[in-house]
Amino acid sequence: MKKIVLVLICVWLIQPGFSQQNKNSYFDQVGVMIAPGFSTVMGGDSWSGTFGFQLGIESRIYKMNENSSVYGGVLFSLQGASYEEIYSDYVSEKYAGKVTLGYISIPILYNYLSDNGFYAEAGIQPGFLISANDKLDGGESYDYKDAINSFDLAIPVGAGFWINEKLSVGARAVFGLTNINSSESYDSDQTDRNFLLLGVVRYNFKKE
Repeated sequence: MKKIVLVLICVWLIQPGFSQQNKNSYFDQVGVMIAPGFSTVMGGDSWSGTFGFQLGIESRIYKMNENSSVYGGVLFSLQGASYEEIYSDYVSEKYAGKVTLGYISIPILYNYLSDNGFYAEAGIQPGFLISANDKLDGGESYDYKDAINSFDLAIPVGAGFWINEKLSVGARAVFGLTNINSSESYDSDQTDRNFLLLGVVRYNFKKE
C-alpha cells in the first residue's frame, strides 16, 4: 500500500508538466545527468565504501517562478558496499566481499536557482531494485536479490553551479530511509540503509 501511495504522489507531482493550459509547465530543460562517486551501506560495523554512480535523464517539469522549479528524472543507480567480517568460534577467519545493487530511481526535486548561477536542491527518490549481487573476495559471486528489499526510498540533497545555460556541475548526497534487508536476509533484524555521495555533471538539451 505504501508503494502505491508513493507512486501516486510521484504522478501527482509530475502531472502539471503535461498540462497544456499551465504556462509555468516546461520540458525545455531535458538533460543527461552523470554522477560518479562514493557508495556505502549505513548500518553494521562490517560495511565499508565502494564505487557507485547514477546515470540517466532529468528534466524541469514545473517552473514555479524565475528561481524555483520542480525537477524529475529516471536514473539507473549502481551502488552497494564492501564488507569484512571475522568469525572466531574456534579459529579466527576473515570473510570479505562486495554487495552490488542496481536500482531504477525516480528523483523528484525542488530546485532553487540563484541569480548568479548557484543552485540547491532537495526532494524524494523512490528506487526499484533490478539486480543484486554478492561477490566474495577471491571467490564466486551469486545472486543476492532475495536478501534485499525490492523498494527503497531516499532523500537526495544537492548543490552546484550552472557554468552556462546547458552545463552544470555539483554534488549530491542520497540518504536512504528504508531498511534494505528483506525478511529472507540473515541480517533481517539489522537496519541497513543505502548512502551515496556523488559528483554531478548535467548537460541540458535545449528544446527549440
